[in-house]
Amino acid sequence: GCEKLAVDVPYRKIEKLSLSDYLHALMPELVDILKDGTVDDDTVYDDETQEDMVDRFASIQTFIDQNHWGMNKNVHYSEPEFASYSEVELRENLSILDDLADVLYCSCCDTWRTERNDGFGCDCSILVKSPEADN
Repeated sequence: GCEKLAVDVPYRKIEKLSLSDYLHALMPELVDILKDGTVDDDTVYDDETQEDMVDRFASIQTFIDQNHWGMNKNVHYSEPEFASYSEVELRENLSILDDLADVLYCSCCDTWRTERNDGFGCDCSILVKSPEADN
């Protein structure tokens, strides 16, 4: 996703890169594309789906910001007392990562979606149109 949207991931030693490094770079760009895009009969998304995805992706960034250290402690040291989130919250946010994968990659045509002149889409469809596409 970072590569296809040409977002900069801050350089660090490769062993220190984590999912949050990529998400911090990717999510603001993707949320802006979805928020600024237009939807109509030619797009995969309708108004409700577009708004839902913007809200869901914004919430995952907030979740990671609030729980990053607790998540790392749990993963690396198995110390659940460091986490400030519940299992339900974690499962909900994991489902948002599945949604993120579905937005970035189209399983129908087996391609990564990119930002194009006409909008954000793949070889077979457009999720949202570029605001300039209708002009």
